[in-house]
Amino acid sequence: MAEPFPLRDADLAFIIGKLRASGKVWTTQRDAFYNYFNGLTTPADGESLWLQIRAKGVSMSRETVYNTLKLLLDLGFADRNFNPSLNAYEYWPVRNTNS
Repeated sequence: MAEPFPLRDADLAFIIGKLRASGKVWTTQRDAFYNYFNGLTTPADGESLWLQIRAKGVSMSRETVYNTLKLLLDLGFADRNFNPSLNAYEYWPVRNTNS
């Protein structure tokens, strides 16, 4: 498993460009999720991410968390590993060397 690796501003610009090219928009919820996710120092499961973000006062659905994780995975800016003790995938940020 690769260590969590903070993403750069150029990574965010690449992600937003890909999102827009697919006809979607970069929302304040996605931005809040991205900023929180980018600050991870250890892997976290989707439910924990959702609870921690909501605890910070950000209104966000579980769907937004999982859709944004899928986007980051698809673009190579997140990785995941199944944790059998949680019976869930854990996610962490990684740097896409192709962006």
